Formats: sequence, C-alpha cells, structure tokens
Amino acid sequence: MLQGFRAFVRSLGPILALAACSTLPQAPPPTHSLEARAAAIAAEVSRVRGLELKSAVPVGKKDKPSLRAAYQELIQEEWSDHDDGTERAYKLFGLLPEEMHLKSYLLDLYSAQVAGYYDPRKSEFFVVETAEPGLGEEQPEVLMNFVIAHELVHALQDQHFDLKAIQNRFKQQNDRGLASVAVMEGDATLAAFDHLLWQRVGWPLTLAAPAGRRVVAVVSTLGERFGVVGDTPEAQQLRDAPAVIRAELFFAYLRGMAFVSAVRAEFGWEGVDAVFRDLPDSTEQILHPERYIDRRDRPATVHLAEPPAGWEPVFEESLGMLTTQVLLREHLGRRAARAAEGWDGDRYVVWESPTGAMLGWLTVWDRPHQARRFMRTYRRLLRRKLRDAQPFAIRQRGYVVAAVEGGAPGEAEAAASRLLASRIEHPADDWPPESGLERWLRWPLSVRQLDQVFEVACLGGHLFRLRNHDRGHQLSLLDGWLGRSERNPDRHGLSTAGGLIWASADRNQAYRAGGLTPLFDFQTRAVGPEQHAEFGLVRLPFLGPVLSLRREAGVTRLSLLRGLALRIQWGPGQRPGSRVRVLLIPIPGL
Repeated sequence: MLQGFRAFVRSLGPILALAACSTLPQAPPPTHSLEARAAAIAAEVSRVRGLELKSAVPVGKKDKPSLRAAYQELIQEEWSDHDDGTERAYKLFGLLPEEMHLKSYLLDLYSAQVAGYYDPRKSEFFVVETAEPGLGEEQPEVLMNFVIAHELVHALQDQHFDLKAIQNRFKQQNDRGLASVAVMEGDATLAAFDHLLWQRVGWPLTLAAPAGRRVVAVVSTLGERFGVVGDTPEAQQLRDAPAVIRAELFFAYLRGMAFVSAVRAEFGWEGVDAVFRDLPDSTEQILHPERYIDRRDRPATVHLAEPPAGWEPVFEESLGMLTTQVLLREHLGRRAARAAEGWDGDRYVVWESPTGAMLGWLTVWDRPHQARRFMRTYRRLLRRKLRDAQPFAIRQRGYVVAAVEGGAPGEAEAAASRLLASRIEHPADDWPPESGLERWLRWPLSVRQLDQVFEVACLGGHLFRLRNHDRGHQLSLLDGWLGRSERNPDRHGLSTAGGLIWASADRNQAYRAGGLTPLFDFQTRAVGPEQHAEFGLVRLPFLGPVLSLRREAGVTRLSLLRGLALRIQWGPGQRPGSRVRVLLIPIPGL
C-alpha cells in the first residue's frame, strides 16, 4: 500500500513465526555476544541461501522508545504526497475508516509489533529489546536465531540486489511495489525456516522437498484464512487493523513464501536470484506463481481519458488483484472475492471540483464474461456501501468495466462513459490464463513449450507429467504415487509409493533415504566456524536416530537411542568416566 508500510513489512516477519517455532527443539548452546552470534548465523545463512556475504553486517539493539524514534524518522523521510493520495483514495473506496490518520496509526503499529529489522539505508540490522515475555532478550534461543537469520537474508539481498534501488523503482507503483516486497519477504522467511530446521535445530529437513512445499502451501492458505492468533496486546492490535493492512502484511510473508517456494522447486535458489533481476509485474503473479513461471501474464497499461468538464484529477494509481480481492471480501464476504479472478489491470482516479470529489475506476479483465461477473458484484457492493447517499454508475464494454461514485446526479454516468474511452495497452508478450475450455481440450494430452519450461502431461498431469528445463526437471507418475523424480541446482530427489520410499541429496551435503521414517541420513553442516557431521540409522519421530555417529568440536560420539541406551565418545578433553555410558550410567575408568 504505502512505501513506509512496506518498510515495516520487511521487518515484521519474525513475529509471524513465533507460534510456529515455539514447539521446536532448542538450538545449540547460545553464543552470548549478539555480535558473535550474528556473525556465526551470517555464515550459516549465506551457505543455506547460496549467496556470498560480501561484507560483515553491523548489528545492534534498540529498546521500544528508540525503535519508535527510528520509525518516526523513517516515516518522516519516506512519506510523500503519493502516500497522502493513496490514503485518501482508500478512504473513498471504503478500505480505510474516514477518521483514521494513517501516518500516526502506522507509527503506533510499527512500534508495537517489530522484533527486529534490517535498514537498507544504513546496511545494518537491529533486534528489539523488550521486557515482555516471548520477545527480545527473554525469547527462546531458537526464536532469536530465527529473527537474526531472517534479517541477515535481507542483508544478503541488499548486498547482491540493492533493496533501496528496488524500493525507489516502485515507489509510486503500489501494486508492483507490494509484489516486490513479497519476493523479499518470501525469500527471507523461507531461507530462515530452512536455516532453523537444518542448521540450528539439526533436523535433516528442507522445505524444498515435496512434503515441505505442501507444508508451505498449507501454512500460506491457513494463515491468510484465519489471520492472527494469540491473546497478546500485539495480536489484538493486528486483529483490529483495517483489513487492507492485515491482508498486505500476510500477503507479503505467506503468499510471498509460497511464490518463492514454487520458483525454488523448479530452479533452485539460482531461480530466486533471477526473480530479483526480473521482478513480478503485479500481485496477481504472486498469488498465481504459474503466471510468472509458465507464461507471463502481464497486466494491461491503462491511460485514463480526460476528466469530465469542471473536474480536475488530483491522484491516480492502481489497486491490483490483491487489493481488489480485499475490497470485495471486506464489503461482501469471502465468496465475492472470487470475482477478482480474471483481473488484467486497473487504474483509479480521484477527481475534484468546487462541489466535492468523485472516484473513478477502470478495470480490465481477461475475458468479457469475467468483466460481467465483476460488474454485477461491484454494483452490489456500491449499493450496499452508498445506500443512495450519493450517485454512482457502473458500465461494461467488452472486457473493460468503468465505475464512478460521487458527483451530482448525471455526472457519474457521464464520467463512466468517458472512462470507457480510455486507452488500454496490452504488452506484446502477455499471456492471459487459459480458459476452462482450453484446459479441457488439452486434458487428455498436452505438450507445451512455456516461457522457461517444456511440459508434457497426460490426463491433466495425473497420469504423467514432465517439466523439463536446462537446470533440471520434475517428473511424476500417477501424481507421485508410482514414482517422482526431481532435480534442480540445489536438490536431487527420487521417491515411489506416494513418497513412502525415497532418497534425496542436496548441495549442502545432506543425504537421506528411507521409507515412512529415514532409514539413514548423513549430513554436514556449519555451525558458526565449526563443521559438524552426523550419520544416523533409522531416525524415529521425537527420538531421533536409533544409532548415530556424530562429530563436532573435535569430539566423536556414538549413541544408541540418543545416548539413553549407550553413548561412547572420544576426542580431546575427554576425562576417564565420561567416555562411555550405559543406560546413562558412566563406566568408571572408561
């Protein structure tokens, strides 16, 4: 929505992970110096994410008053006439309450919610000190590590892709700016979770595997549907926020993570790097990753017609698919938001005259029947919102719908007719989504050369699907029940029996194979400056491997049932009586 809000969005991600992470095992013993801990995690995150850390990232602490002062400075610096115009338009749409002062509201929201943030203006990040339980210095080590890892991924992004330049590029393009934030946040959240699961907790898991990607998809869907959980004042503050603010926040993290997960599944982290060099054109492409990966569905560019006589345009922008969904859902319910499917571009304008203001909105749709559906839905919204308090008009011409509210009787009709005369440009390389008939016709057998992938599918991909490109492939038989093979620059995986029997290897030297539970796994991982290696046989849920051989800090340890039955360790510094334990009892002399 607003550039200042997007700066806030980049810093709030760790908050969304608190509930999800609170049940995980604790991380290795903490490094008490924040600087030393950040340096160790930076090396780990660099390896997980596959981006070189070009220079050390300064880290500091801020208490709540200092945080509020920093955000006040940021808002004063970043706030512009464009933000004021967006605020006014959102109030006319009914997305924000008329009495809200948005700049002050966002400052209060920032100051209460943030656990850590990276500042691309100064190339440094901060964690927030707080006396409240569950945050700051009192939060569990695993959560603090997640906060640090998340912000350090932003630092890696900044060193390689220049986050400030991206912000400035889309400073006056609300929808595309929000899509770019979703890429940043989705990348940081996904990489931080991988770091949490593998590097710090020590689980040989990755969200890149098919099961991990399904988890990401479910978390994204459920998080958006059920919103904020918890009974803390911060959770209640988010629940009370206007729907458009909550939606943009969850979109950036949850939908952004699902988008990045889809790109990584096909092309690995190298593919995610390529996204930063060719960012999505709209929130539609984040909501529907196939419209970025397979065939680029670019939005139409709308050049609005001249205003009606006596009216002056004071602000114009685009809502985008996401905010159109929020608008329909907020006024008419969740089912009404489906009318935003088929969105292909839009432009709204606020006109002023001595008698007041009018809001004009021109939307472009992929097909005329989608335009008709939206027109009927939006007419119902206007009737419910305005209740004869002011005139409105809504008209359709082919795949274009014009809606105007406000003005004197007759002026809205004239303004809507004028909007329909606006010039619309469709990009030459735009590929609108397939119609239902097109999908049905290629259901028996489909052979397609897409933008980045060659695809062959039989029976809609349920019987057989192959997606091939120069960096790997995805192959599935009977939806993966008979067999699945995946390869990209980061990971190789094979499975059968619906994933019950499988084997995988990744670029971070983690090798696994098994059935319902891993029969064996071998992994090496860097924890700070140290290199850890572990081999496990028959890894059981909660108990870990039945037999494991682990080496870290120069000490080698052989364990049976996590040392409960037997533990033998050798290496420097081992005293007699500590080398061998049976049923947790030290054996004297050994």
